[in-house]
Amino acid sequence: MPACRFRPPASWLSACVCVAAILLAPLQIRAESATPPSVDKPPSVETPHSVETPPPGGAPAVPATPAAREPASAHEPPTAREPTSAREPPAFKESPPAPQSGPAELTLRFRLFEAPDSAVWQPAFDDWRRHLEQQSNGRLRLAPAREETPLRPPGEPYPQAGDDDGHPLLKDLRAGSVDVIWVRPSDLPDVFPRLEVFELPYMVREPVGASRALWEYVQVHMPEAFGDLRLIALHVNGPEVLHVNAAPRPQADPLCARPLIVDSRWVRALLDALECPDAPEAGSADPVRGFALPYATLEAVRGGTPGWEAGQAPRLHIESMPEHAVMGMRTYLVAMSAAAFERLPGDLRRLFDISAGVETSAWLAARMRVIDDQIRARVTADSVVRHATLDEHERLRVAANKVREQWLAHVRALGHDGQPLLDSARTLIRQHNR
Repeated sequence: MPACRFRPPASWLSACVCVAAILLAPLQIRAESATPPSVDKPPSVETPHSVETPPPGGAPAVPATPAAREPASAHEPPTAREPTSAREPPAFKESPPAPQSGPAELTLRFRLFEAPDSAVWQPAFDDWRRHLEQQSNGRLRLAPAREETPLRPPGEPYPQAGDDDGHPLLKDLRAGSVDVIWVRPSDLPDVFPRLEVFELPYMVREPVGASRALWEYVQVHMPEAFGDLRLIALHVNGPEVLHVNAAPRPQADPLCARPLIVDSRWVRALLDALECPDAPEAGSADPVRGFALPYATLEAVRGGTPGWEAGQAPRLHIESMPEHAVMGMRTYLVAMSAAAFERLPGDLRRLFDISAGVETSAWLAARMRVIDDQIRARVTADSVVRHATLDEHERLRVAANKVREQWLAHVRALGHDGQPLLDSARTLIRQHNR
């Protein structure tokens, strides 16, 4: 109760203030005792998205590169990625192995791009797998599936197909040899063209907020596009980076190093749109001069790249300017076949439902960011890492505008109005990066 006793007021105004203070005091006491909800907490602590920021595994400190920096660059070699402005996602707590008195009632076969002992399977998917198994009380098991159909190496496109059956993982899913897959939908051009707006150059700055935006974008604009696939998560990976071998001559333009191994068709279009008069023609038999790939993919391909062992490994890694969107990111989806989902008992279907969605998408993106940073530290240990110079950045942005027009024309030819899709994607990305 405020210390306000009635006395003849000096004015009617002071009397009104005093009475208002007395009447509002109980409301103030109740308001102070209430705890406001935190916007960073997950919807429910009983769901698999119980919040815990990505484990103190979080992004590890990446040591400074020991190599000499390029005198031509005015930028300090970045020693760690720029911090994200997006809200960190809830994390799946590491669950102990589920107690089992016998074999699991149901085994789902889960296939990724990578082998079960790769740098991706364990840190990215093992917590999610363990969570499902533990929450099912041992009735469910997710097992890595053996390879039924070989995947193509980075930079080599899958055969064009009239529908998504051209992708080996989707073939295996529909044939029933696997139940859950992790796949890049843009590996089949023109099957999910509306999704590729998130892969356009300089569209996305950081992966966690962009993955939330990607999930919402699909629910609004493409809910029918995946047919008999039951989506579990949609996310983007680490940023595409230009990795260049030792230059054949001093002062060579690193943006014009050719030929390159490039995994994204829109990043390839970006590099093709640059003015590089001395670059070799496409299809040249010259040795590979570099790569435009995320760090995680670069490590995956380096063992099988001709010339890598002969001292031609990339010695210069050019990352996008800080606080700007990146050269490109690829989209990924985790999906389950509808037939496998319907075979589950009702309680396990509900378990999958609450273990999927926008926060699972953001969580996967956060885990991929950690993996990418860890691999970045390894593959750049004996080389130079720097940001694009202002001149390089402007040249790439001009080329990116041309690529955006190409995409708009491309989806228009496929019967889609691309401008509203582009505007919607930008709006969602901005909202989730605040």
